[in-house]
Amino acid sequence: RKESSAASDVYKRQQKKIILIGTSFFALHALYFIHSFGVNIPITDEWGWVTFAQMVLSDEPFWEFPQFITYNGHGVIIPNLIFVLSIVFSAWNFTYLMYFGWVLVSISVFVTFLIVKKTFPQILWIMIPISAIMYSPIQYENFLWGFASVQLFMISATVFLSIYFLNKINSNRFFILPAICCGIISSFSGVTGIGIWFLGFYSILLQVRWKKSSLIIWAICSISICTIFSFLYSNNSTLEGKFTTDILSISGIKYFILYLSHGIALKFELIRLIVGSIILSSIIGPLIYFVIKRNTNHKFIPWIQLGLAGIFSGGFTLIGRFTDANVQFVSRYSTFTAFDQVAALVII
Repeated sequence: RKESSAASDVYKRQQKKIILIGTSFFALHALYFIHSFGVNIPITDEWGWVTFAQMVLSDEPFWEFPQFITYNGHGVIIPNLIFVLSIVFSAWNFTYLMYFGWVLVSISVFVTFLIVKKTFPQILWIMIPISAIMYSPIQYENFLWGFASVQLFMISATVFLSIYFLNKINSNRFFILPAICCGIISSFSGVTGIGIWFLGFYSILLQVRWKKSSLIIWAICSISICTIFSFLYSNNSTLEGKFTTDILSISGIKYFILYLSHGIALKFELIRLIVGSIILSSIIGPLIYFVIKRNTNHKFIPWIQLGLAGIFSGGFTLIGRFTDANVQFVSRYSTFTAFDQVAALVII
């Protein structure tokens, strides 16, 4: 028995080393990618924030900047506050924002590791392909664009954190507080982040302890945030007139399935459709199965939530970006499609 235990310990240590080496390779590769190609020059949307930087440096009320609260259909208060810190402490060095984005990705990867360790510790090795997806240079726009690096990676990190804390409420009711904080940060970093308020109900409804109080608190916060968003985006033309035309069309459904596989099935449309369909069914299938069987398998809850986060992001993207004549999948979408891809990988 002692020899068997010793052999098991040796195996676990070797496994941890392999996992550390594998994940570190992709992390360092992404860091080197930023180091090699990141430049301290404003690009695209960042030029519009030059006035914002001038307001900060001249001690003007920067919160009166026209795009401080909303921009292009997104709530961007949190990214703008980070820009303020960057302007004050680093002369708004865009490469520092890119490195900060890398830190946010690393937080997402670490939280994913904690969830895997809690739910399926026997497959910790899966962190290697997960790291490959989450650090993938396919999302080069975000890695090399300070504006997007802060905004989209902030949404991603806080969604991962919120899901993690939501699934810890059973052990301590006060975990709902950091879950709410992460949800607020995510919501006011970009419109995609608002999806976490809908996803949170799934784990809360299935928790064993403190269900009623958690449900009331989460519902109040969800209604409050959605009310604020309704007020902020009431005049947003980006969200108008697409539910009944483009989204419900064959092209809209096709776009959605292609979106789910964006970043891992690159070249052939048929393969992307097959991969997207597998991803979708691997997330929706277990969800429906557990509902029918009334089975509250808590190991799968965070992964189904993460997969639904990817599906929600696809829906938001479809609303804001899809046109029937011109389907485009830009690099930055890969940060959110990683949600459903990682979830499907673990579930499968």
